[in-house]
Amino acid sequence: MASYVRRPKSSDHDLLLRELRSIGAEQKFREHPLVANLRRLVPFEHFTFSGLDLDGFRVGSGAHLATNMPDRFLKGYLAGGFIKVDPLMRRSTETNPLAVWEAIPDEELGEPGVEQLRDLLRDCEVADRVGLSFWSDGRPYGVAVFTRARGFGSAELATLETFAGPLHDVFAGEALTHLNSRLGISSGELRCLEWAARGLTSDEIAGETCYSPETVSTYLKSVTRKLGASNRTQAVAEALRRRLIR
Repeated sequence: MASYVRRPKSSDHDLLLRELRSIGAEQKFREHPLVANLRRLVPFEHFTFSGLDLDGFRVGSGAHLATNMPDRFLKGYLAGGFIKVDPLMRRSTETNPLAVWEAIPDEELGEPGVEQLRDLLRDCEVADRVGLSFWSDGRPYGVAVFTRARGFGSAELATLETFAGPLHDVFAGEALTHLNSRLGISSGELRCLEWAARGLTSDEIAGETCYSPETVSTYLKSVTRKLGASNRTQAVAEALRRRLIR
C-alpha cells in the first residue's frame, strides 16, 4: 500500500490537489517499463492508475499517476463528474474490487448520466474497461483501469488483479517522492530527522554529526513545521509515512 500522508487541512487541500494534478500532467503520457511488461502478459489498449492514500482524495479527483488514456477523455470524465455515475466504479467494492464493464446489466447502463458517459467513451474511442479499486480503512483511494475491445478472460483478469496493486504502489511512490521534494526540506534537516528516528536527543545527534546542538534543534523545529507536525515524534512518523526516511 502507498505511504499515507496526513489529512490535508482545508487551507492546503486545493494546493495539494494542484500539485498532484501537476505531477500527473508531467508523468501520465508515458509507457513505463513495468506497464510494458504487464502488457506482454495481458494485452490491453489504454490504462490508467490514479489516486493516492491521502485522506480527502478519492478515485476521480484528477490525481492521475500514469496513463495513456486520451487527454480529451480524462478531461471530459473529470469535468462531467462521471465518477458519481460510472457503474464500473459503483460496482467495485472493498470485498470485490474488480469490476468488468461487460458484466454490467443493461438496466444500469441506462441509468441517468451513464448514457453521456457511454457517448464520451465512444467519442474518445476508449474500449470496454475493467477497473480495480484500492481501499484503506474501508474507503477507496485509487484505481487501476485497463481497456480492450476484446473481453478479458478469467486468467487475464486474475493476472491484472495480481499485478495492478504493486504497480499502483510504484506510481504512488514516485508521486509521493515528487510531493516530498517540493516541501523544501534540506539535507541537514533530513539527516537530523533520520537520527531522531533512531531515538537520539539533540545533543546525541550533534555528537553524530558536524552540527551544534543549537543547529540540530533549529533543523528539527524547521522540518517539523514543514511536515505539518506538532512535535518531533509526529515529524518522525510523518517522514516515515512519506518515505523521506527509512
